[in-house]
Amino acid sequence: MRNRMIINSLVCFLCISCIRSDGENLIQEINNDFLERIELSKKHIIMNVGDEILLCDIITGKFFSDYENTIIITHYPSNITVPEYNWMSSDPMVAEIRDNKLIGIFPGEALLIVKVKGLDEEAICSVTVLE
Repeated sequence: MRNRMIINSLVCFLCISCIRSDGENLIQEINNDFLERIELSKKHIIMNVGDEILLCDIITGKFFSDYENTIIITHYPSNITVPEYNWMSSDPMVAEIRDNKLIGIFPGEALLIVKVKGLDEEAICSVTVLE
């Protein structure tokens, strides 16, 4: 009987200690702190030579009203820390990345690739640059 009371008390203590002051469950937060996937707001984009398209994450993207000239990356689940991203172009002679912008350089096809720094997760957008 006494052992049962001790075990019940210990279980209650552990359950209470896993709840943060704001009511969130720490165990759930720790389990969700893994990136499942990333997505870009566009799968294909057509631009002209000299055009610039802003590349940003979902947090920064909320501040821009010109979504036509913005590609936004979103990570899932959204409740984890925003990861660090590396933006790349498969053909910098067609479209290059400079100062968080995709810039049309020469007519052709390229891929905009974004990877999560330190992980294998990536998202791709095909790019067509016209004259």
